[in-house]
Amino acid sequence: LLSGLYVFASKIRRPDKPGRLPRYPDPRKRNDLYIVLGEVHNPRRPTPSRDPRWLTIPARGLFTGIAIFGAIGSGKTSCCMYPFAEQLIAYQAHDRGKRIGGLALEVKGDFCHKVRDILQRYKREGDYVEVSLD
Repeated sequence: LLSGLYVFASKIRRPDKPGRLPRYPDPRKRNDLYIVLGEVHNPRRPTPSRDPRWLTIPARGLFTGIAIFGAIGSGKTSCCMYPFAEQLIAYQAHDRGKRIGGLALEVKGDFCHKVRDILQRYKREGDYVEVSLD
């Protein structure tokens, strides 16, 4: 009886006390280029972690491309593309020698309007050049 109680009681675990996520790293003040994708918690259980941290893609990973999959209307642009573009545009925005340049190819034009707004927010509107077939 006691051995059975021990077996079942040992499997009952108290949930980990959730740790505090570090402060979000402001892209304008980062020394290294990377983008923050989200939070990393417990890799084996859907529970909070004692030591959560930011999930990032370092500069080396940004040169290979990123694929974003999802159904129509699932938030690929608003939840991934806009935040990623904002982080890249904001990185070292005050330093002309270190800030990021890029090329955005799109059909609808919505993303380019948002990129223009982001550039204005970081006082980089002069960096925007639009090429059109019209």
